[in-house]
Amino acid sequence: MKALLLLMATLLFAKHSFSQPQPQGEFHRSLFKKHDAEKGKRHKGAEPLGAIVFSTEEIPRLGSIKEIEPILGNEFRRYQCVWARIFLPKHLGALPDGMPKRIAYRMIVDGKFHYQKILADDYLPLPEWSSWMIQLPDALQEGYDKLPPEPVRLRLEVWANPEKDGAERLLAVGECLLQP
Repeated sequence: MKALLLLMATLLFAKHSFSQPQPQGEFHRSLFKKHDAEKGKRHKGAEPLGAIVFSTEEIPRLGSIKEIEPILGNEFRRYQCVWARIFLPKHLGALPDGMPKRIAYRMIVDGKFHYQKILADDYLPLPEWSSWMIQLPDALQEGYDKLPPEPVRLRLEVWANPEKDGAERLLAVGECLLQP
């Protein structure tokens, strides 16, 4: 029994210690290519923000530019099923402060803070992930239920917090228009 427990602990440690970042598709890489070309012109350590894109269809993680661009949109009906895919330049485990302890999804409506949902522990994306999807309005239902009745400009932000009281870091941003 001790040997089995030791084996399980070793495998768990090895998985987290030696896991590889997920591969990035052509569309994903193209989002950050311009930044890589300009990196030498800016101050050291400047990292690009991730991007959040929206579609009424699931957005392939490893898709090509020709495959993904035609399905993307920036205007939706309020309770239409919308997929939001977060693309980061690096996987979460490679962030400067390491894997975040918490991630917050923030809804900014017409330039003002509207709603926040915090994920922690087992609900966080995996450290190897540089891309993942959420479904709207389901993932942020409480925020959607409190939206004003008129059309709104929704800015979705993903924030990382390395520790409970540590400094937050904006990871990704995307915007769309929500019609009633």
